[in-house]
Amino acid sequence: MLRAYAFVTRAFQTGLIDTDKKSLLVVGGGSTGMTVALTAADLGVDTTVIERRRDLVFRLAECPTRDVDPTLYDWPADHWRSGRFPIAGATMPLPWDRGLANDVAGQWRRELAARATGKGSNPKVIRGAWPVLVPKGKPPAPDEDGLTWVTVEKDDGTNHRIPCGALVSCVGWHEEITGIEGSAFKGVPFWNEDRLQEPLRTEDGRVPSVLISGGGDGALQDLIRIATNLSAREVIEGLVALGGEVAEHLERCRNDLKYHEDVAQRALTWGMEERHDDPVLERLERAHEAAVARLEGSPAWDGIQHGIRGMLVTPLPRITLAHSRPAFTQCYALNRFLALLILKVAGDGVTRLRKARVDAVVAQEGHACTGRPSDCHLKPHAVTLKVDGKVRDPEVFDVIVLRFGLDADRSLFIDVPARVRHLLPYFIEPDGQGSRPRPAKAREPRGAKVEA
Repeated sequence: MLRAYAFVTRAFQTGLIDTDKKSLLVVGGGSTGMTVALTAADLGVDTTVIERRRDLVFRLAECPTRDVDPTLYDWPADHWRSGRFPIAGATMPLPWDRGLANDVAGQWRRELAARATGKGSNPKVIRGAWPVLVPKGKPPAPDEDGLTWVTVEKDDGTNHRIPCGALVSCVGWHEEITGIEGSAFKGVPFWNEDRLQEPLRTEDGRVPSVLISGGGDGALQDLIRIATNLSAREVIEGLVALGGEVAEHLERCRNDLKYHEDVAQRALTWGMEERHDDPVLERLERAHEAAVARLEGSPAWDGIQHGIRGMLVTPLPRITLAHSRPAFTQCYALNRFLALLILKVAGDGVTRLRKARVDAVVAQEGHACTGRPSDCHLKPHAVTLKVDGKVRDPEVFDVIVLRFGLDADRSLFIDVPARVRHLLPYFIEPDGQGSRPRPAKAREPRGAKVEA
């Protein structure tokens, strides 16, 4: 949403879009696409949104079991407890507060409904439509007036040609990988309803064994949820609420990690492959481990241990966290910190396997995988892991969470990078104390005469 807001305001300032003939066409009606469209409409730009489905798509609406927070994962930045988007009064068109994912999507829909019935400019929305690019996958070239003509095909078979100053692709994420080749098993996707943040028991009453495969945000967040039945916010807030030396030393730890996180993010901006990232991520993890070690040697450690143990579920499932890289991958600092803290306090209760990949998942007798994640939850599966290149004997797990990232590119333009790394601001201040960005002014040629 910040990327969307930044693009539109700068496109307007530089004259790529304007209030005259250079309109804006947005492909995709999710939260990013609508942020683009509403920001442009607020600037007086003629804006059209085309959405493949018949309704505006908010992925978060499908998930009533996962907390989202607009500032929590800015930790260790000072404003991490703000819990409201945007921060500092930036003029974002879809503000939201922390809450369950589907509630946040509900906030967006109420905001859109209020805007639709209120005053002011709103984008046009064409539902059941998609751009036809010729040649396929190539951005159409602008004409001599700087306008791009895009053919839009509707689901009723009709075509429309729309001129625009800019075409913005907001077609959504890639598809998430939650299974492995050759197996019918499918894990629950990140933004779907799940049963991970509740007491886990098998049908015969056993405490289940759990495999979490992945080293990014999804895997670490689900480790926190499964081990505590709490969200990351509830864990960190619970520790801070202990006050005294615990709160004091946690604050020191947070401030210490600001520098290391900043160094890592700047370095990762220049990395484009795993071989570039791994040394940076290993250095960052050592910094987090050193921070946990300082806590362990501080007078606050007894209180921190007591606090974490009080949050761990009893009895704790046997949890294995397996990831393919030497360190956790690029992820939010809070997830990395809390995961390492839980690993330290839980001891043998959570096993961490580095350079580990899932090689096979096979349903055990009495169960057949149907491809529906809910059918496989709390059902035994034999999992073969390859650790540091060596295949292990199969091990049975009752709960399997696969967080393998995203699959093939879904970008609209095949020759435009889909995931360019760049540092985003935490927030964007309004230009001139809330005034709208000013469009670029045409330069007068030297010696030109101007009539009064």
